[in-house]
Amino acid sequence: MVTTYQDSPYSATVYVSGQKPALSADRLATFASFTQGGTIPFYIRWQYSWKYIETSKNVYGGWGPLDETVDKINGTPGLRLILNLAYAPSWWLALDKTGKNVGYGNGVLPDGPAMATFAAAVTTRYTSLVNSGRIVLQIGNEEYDTALNGPIGGTILAQTFNYAAPAITAIAPNALIIAGSLRPLSQANGGQHTLQWMTNFWTYTPKTGEPGTAIPYAHDFHYYDDSSFITSAGYPSPDPTTTDYSASQSNASKPSFGEWL
Repeated sequence: MVTTYQDSPYSATVYVSGQKPALSADRLATFASFTQGGTIPFYIRWQYSWKYIETSKNVYGGWGPLDETVDKINGTPGLRLILNLAYAPSWWLALDKTGKNVGYGNGVLPDGPAMATFAAAVTTRYTSLVNSGRIVLQIGNEEYDTALNGPIGGTILAQTFNYAAPAITAIAPNALIIAGSLRPLSQANGGQHTLQWMTNFWTYTPKTGEPGTAIPYAHDFHYYDDSSFITSAGYPSPDPTTTDYSASQSNASKPSFGEWL
């Protein structure tokens, strides 16, 4: 018999610092409280960087805190994990901000084969949880949106996703794989930028020798704010590290958006 659950309207992103802490007991209890006794899934998007896991080239020595977090979440009815495959160690950074391959160690983003190898390692580590959907894998994060040449990140991530997705499903055929990540307030003309980024992703044609097109289960869109408000408009402030690009912050007219998948 198949049991169908209503998804929670809420989820949470947790950034994991360089100290690499595991999920704390108080946060675990808070997140569990949203599941209504385990009857409604609540997703925790856990930003545990690739470079924390791969401690030297091809050596995956940093699983410990992630393993502990996975055990805690898996042992709590209703909780689900979205694991962000992003922020590669420097030796795999081969693509520059235009998407050109400039050689390992010289770029700002990993290439597709490197991402595929790492994605396979993660999937192998947590095969049953990935295959059952208790762990959702997200390929890439906001590094494919910010600090690049406009919306080129959509093109770059499409290529990278095409390499990583089949590497995952070869091990866990039922895996849920999503693509990220877009920050609508992080670029000039946020809405148009987001549209062009998505167009670039979905119209990318694989080059000769590349894997075919893979389809993500969902995309991640999000923003950050510091809980302050723009007085004249009453809207939440934009990402505190950027701007919403209005001519005058005091007259900003664009509301912030919550994170959604």
